[in-house]
Amino acid sequence: FHGGTDLSPAINYTIDLILKEEYQEADVVIISDFEFPPFNEELHKGIHLIKENETRIYGLSMGNNPEQSFIEICDRCWEIE
Repeated sequence: FHGGTDLSPAINYTIDLILKEEYQEADVVIISDFEFPPFNEELHKGIHLIKENETRIYGLSMGNNPEQSFIEICDRCWEIE
């Protein structure tokens, strides 16, 4: 991994908000180069929980080497070169 961002804390915070507060109907937009370390099992479970509540995750990728595990969690992802 040679990226400079670990998105896991931000996604964990987002999952907590969606599950515990009045954001159950919120969608998530990630704008990044998606050059992150692969996410762990705990994060994967949290993403699955919010998607069960019909939360959608959208991505806008602006990098050359996106981490596929993050791209795959997106319901829709656009790439800008």
